[in-house]
Amino acid sequence: MKTTTPTNFQASTRCIVLPKAVVFVTIEHDQDCENPCEEGACNGTILSFNRKHINFKPDEINKAIKADLKRKYRRVLPLSYFEHGNSLWDVQGGPIISTCPDMRWDGVQFAGVWIADADLSKMALQQAKEELPKTATHQQLVAAYDQKLRAIAIPVCQEYTAWCNGECYAITVKAYKPIVNLDQQVSEELAVYEELGEELANDSSCGFIGDESIKCMAEDVVQPVIDTLLEDKPVTQGVPI
Repeated sequence: MKTTTPTNFQASTRCIVLPKAVVFVTIEHDQDCENPCEEGACNGTILSFNRKHINFKPDEINKAIKADLKRKYRRVLPLSYFEHGNSLWDVQGGPIISTCPDMRWDGVQFAGVWIADADLSKMALQQAKEELPKTATHQQLVAAYDQKLRAIAIPVCQEYTAWCNGECYAITVKAYKPIVNLDQQVSEELAVYEELGEELANDSSCGFIGDESIKCMAEDVVQPVIDTLLEDKPVTQGVPI
């Protein structure tokens, strides 16, 4: 599925001049970013009750709820939804949805479900057991487990929300030997280097979700290239990260 470009986002290129190289970092919208809550993503699954949503799958919801009735520890959590320009998914009573105005008009308190996979459920149960005394009752364990499961679900909802709103990014890092222009200054024009420059590095990565992921992009993709160039080592495509 193609993701929608956020209305306030524009692709940008930044130039970084090093002693022996000129680096161009381009951040673009990743329209092919995969759904972070599909099977195999290890985030569980978010499903909606709204027929207009792509994650409207009533059969899967019914199946999950029926299976939950047979479990000692549930895996299905109710979600709320708010939409006023952008989408917002959160657990019921979650930290973000609770601050939304006009839920009566723009939100639904029970709009869908988050279904935790087996590994996430086991992790929540293990965390709950580690924090409770051995004398804790089953009822206390269930309550602690539910809190841990909610804590896992909240950032998952935030990432899914960002994906729904098209906050998906790709990054490209290109490095060239410096070109000096007529003013004896190092050129910082990418077009000049693409036509005349000697390429030293070319790396890219995609699938970054959420505005906060831009920091990860810098750490995982940009910094290794810069570090290698500063060490004056040869750089090839696909610098290890």
